[in-house]
Amino acid sequence: MGEHNPNFGGISESHRKNISLNHKVMIGKENPMYGKKHSSESKYLNKISHLKENLPEQRRKQMSNSAKNKPRIICKYCQESFTTSMHTRWHGEKCKNKINYVR
Repeated sequence: MGEHNPNFGGISESHRKNISLNHKVMIGKENPMYGKKHSSESKYLNKISHLKENLPEQRRKQMSNSAKNKPRIICKYCQESFTTSMHTRWHGEKCKNKINYVR
């Protein structure tokens, strides 16, 4: 963070070009996965590894407490309670019940 970050104060033009070149290498036929597909076994193993049941109990409790403690906002059009991110994305002035709203 701050002065200890290698990108502190911005990055040079040459560094930007290097980043751009490195990203372009992986496009199309240059990508190591080009033309290949994951086997059904590897898809299954990937799915299993990302399930919440595989997380330690302490981490699951931490996630649960974090979700419970998020501030909530009531949409004035549908009268439902949402986290701030859900309210911003789908409710408020964007709420589909705004059409039926009577003051």
